Amino acid sequence: MKKFLRIASMVLATLLFFSYDSLKAQVKIGGNPAVVDPDAILELESNRKGLLLPRLNDAGFTALKAANPTQGMVIYYTGATAPGAGFYLKTGPAITDWVKMASDGGANGAWTLNGNSNAAVGSFLGTPVGTNVPLVLKAAGQTGLTVGVDGKLVIPYANVDVAAPALNEVLLIEADGTLRRKSLDLTSVKTLNGLQGDVVIEKDPDDNQNNFSIAVDAVNKKILIKTPVMTGGATQEYGFMKLDDWKKLQAITSTDGFTVAALLTGGTQDPNGGKFTYDAVSGKWSLSLNEATETAPGLITTGAQTLAGNKTFKAALTTVDGDLVVKNDAYPGTGNVTLDGKLKIGDAVDAPAPAAGTTYEVMVRDATEVKKVTIPSWKLSTSAIASITTPAGTVTGNAAAGDLQFATGTTGTDFAIANSPNKITFNIPDASATARGLMTINDQTFEGNKTFNKQVTVGSGVAANSNLNINGSVGVNFREVANGVTLGANDYIVLIKTGAGDVSISLPDATTCSGRVYIIKRIPQGVAVPADETTSVIVNTSAGQTINGVSNTKITVPHTSITLMSDGTNWQMLSRGPGL
Repeated sequence: MKKFLRIASMVLATLLFFSYDSLKAQVKIGGNPAVVDPDAILELESNRKGLLLPRLNDAGFTALKAANPTQGMVIYYTGATAPGAGFYLKTGPAITDWVKMASDGGANGAWTLNGNSNAAVGSFLGTPVGTNVPLVLKAAGQTGLTVGVDGKLVIPYANVDVAAPALNEVLLIEADGTLRRKSLDLTSVKTLNGLQGDVVIEKDPDDNQNNFSIAVDAVNKKILIKTPVMTGGATQEYGFMKLDDWKKLQAITSTDGFTVAALLTGGTQDPNGGKFTYDAVSGKWSLSLNEATETAPGLITTGAQTLAGNKTFKAALTTVDGDLVVKNDAYPGTGNVTLDGKLKIGDAVDAPAPAAGTTYEVMVRDATEVKKVTIPSWKLSTSAIASITTPAGTVTGNAAAGDLQFATGTTGTDFAIANSPNKITFNIPDASATARGLMTINDQTFEGNKTFNKQVTVGSGVAANSNLNINGSVGVNFREVANGVTLGANDYIVLIKTGAGDVSISLPDATTCSGRVYIIKRIPQGVAVPADETTSVIVNTSAGQTINGVSNTKITVPHTSITLMSDGTNWQMLSRGPGL
């Protein structure tokens, strides 16, 4: 609950801090608010967002120029005139002192190293009509490409002979763009897997192959296609089948290739219940199953059998046609019967009416067994309770009728049972700071930590829609602290002011208070003392821990506040409020 109150108070405090009419402080927008450049009045920091300048159309730009603003102003012009869209800078005091930044890369801008994304139809790289100057492309002062005034492309050097080449010589462009001459052999394929000349391709079955592969025999000039033969290895993915294996599979799929052999009995039983056998002479498979015994799994036969292990019959009705005998020959009298369901007895004799002074033996079921109990006849009547044993002692009711009363009370500091003749009282006190008990509709004070796994609503009139719903005002803990204080578990909003020099406070170990939030505000030294920005409030962390990556953060302007939260390892700055 305290955690939810802290979060709600932090939101309220943040709204209050931003409601002042005027601000005077360093302002940082973006990431890492704990570190502010000391020479910047406004700092922007982000690794995924930028600064968006005002965008003016023709009417807006005309109005701004007429107002003749201070030089140094920068805007982005979106119109089609003056001379085209782009960034414009006010460079002088005159109304006309506006210059378009040449690095814009537009139609009238320079060509950039990474190209011009907004080049229009008709844009070109070169010289305009009438200049009669060729376009020359150089590298390290050496001419590599020339476009003449007649439009012809001249390559003075590219390893290309100027004389007519042979019929089988071609001009190639390498991967790096270099033009080179190459004599092209009329034979399309010169090598095969690194081998030249006549090459032999052979198949190479191999029992050790896991999959198909190709090997090169450079000595014998052979390409070996290595084909795997299936041996059932753990790493084999596929392979060819041998003839013997194929015959075994063929025998399984044939109409007469599979038979059922006689039951395995005596010492011939298989421990898995049966086995398959292949006869290479007849080419047939046979299945031999065990006869079930007390030591071997197998089939139930029509003859006498001795079985072992628990057996469960799930049929709706199981009939034993004859006597059912359950016994343990090794331990006479220990044969047990377990029934997990209803016991129906179709031919039971009714007991006589209870007679005074007589006793009866009845069958009762405890946790797992049915046992015999001897009880007096009066307990078989409607008044069967004669006594009850409680933690406070045994309570006896009227001996003849067995009457017993139950009552409730609120005495004591814990749940207790009190006895009196013919009466048991259950005392459950109202919960308080010193007693555990029931929660009432009256005012109460509780002790100890309480955890609510669902929504909590304080007040009435609004349906719950969050984990913590407060329909009314909120009060939070705050205090003013002095230099050298370490914040504790009961701190939330902390006020601190400097003296003649800097003051410091310390945060607790972040690993011991994951999720804890502190709001720390620097307050001025007094009403008559002007705001002093030469001293700072320094907020320190435990050894090896950080606030947004740094070991401490400073509050240099009075009325500035910061909000910190432990993430279980370090401290995170959630916000930095401006000072006055």
